[in-house]
Amino acid sequence: MADLISDGGEFSCNFCTSKLKLTVTSSSSNGEKKKLANQTNCFFPPPGGNCTFPPGVPPTPCPGIPPGCVISTGQSVVKVDQLTALGDGCQFICPKGQIVSLSSAGQTKAKHDEASSGMGTKVVAGLAVVGAILIIALTKGKAGRPALKAALEKLGRSGIKKGVSKSPPKPTKMQAANGPAAPKSNSSTKLKKSRSGHPEPDPRADGRAHTVIEKPGRDGQYTTFNEDGTFKQYRGSGKPHGNIPRPNIKENRIDPRSPNGLPSRSTVRPAEPHEIP
Repeated sequence: MADLISDGGEFSCNFCTSKLKLTVTSSSSNGEKKKLANQTNCFFPPPGGNCTFPPGVPPTPCPGIPPGCVISTGQSVVKVDQLTALGDGCQFICPKGQIVSLSSAGQTKAKHDEASSGMGTKVVAGLAVVGAILIIALTKGKAGRPALKAALEKLGRSGIKKGVSKSPPKPTKMQAANGPAAPKSNSSTKLKKSRSGHPEPDPRADGRAHTVIEKPGRDGQYTTFNEDGTFKQYRGSGKPHGNIPRPNIKENRIDPRSPNGLPSRSTVRPAEPHEIP
């Protein structure tokens, strides 16, 4: 199994002069006694180095990266606190729109206790039942068929197929605050959006710069929201915008003519290489 990313994992950016170390705020799963990271429980404090982006501009101190800026979870299929854990190949996007990639996972061997304990229990229990069925069939021949049939029926009725624990998953803090979940909609994203627009900012960011990932990967889509109210949306696939093919960037900026410093209307341009996941 590929490594999972834990507290202290090292990342790098082509424009940052120092490594960025991941901080995991809270996690119920550990790997080698380090908290495992998922899509929302981690961030990067300012690393202390300088940012050389954009080229030709005097370097400035590297900014930190707030929670919620994951654009790819990598090769992980494990869940940590009901969200996908970060694995090899995961990527973040910084407030300046640059890709931050993994240098060191922070651990060499994935020991994701709670993250995989349910699956491990189901596998062990399933093997035990299958072994018992095979012993019945092999030792009793035709006489063992009724017992074999009964065992298979019992296996179908048991909780092994649905998981050993039948108790519902614990609600997240956001679910607990909002009460019972609303009926599922046909929307492909968790946050409301118009057909051609971007999703709404994540309220958990509380106005801070953050990124909402609608679909990871080169052909996917993500939107970075800035603290000044502007946004930048990466659109990896779909119909071209006029004569601008995908992948492209839809964005707006602060209108210098606005007396209140309001954002301008959005424009579309080709995506630059560093903006493509």
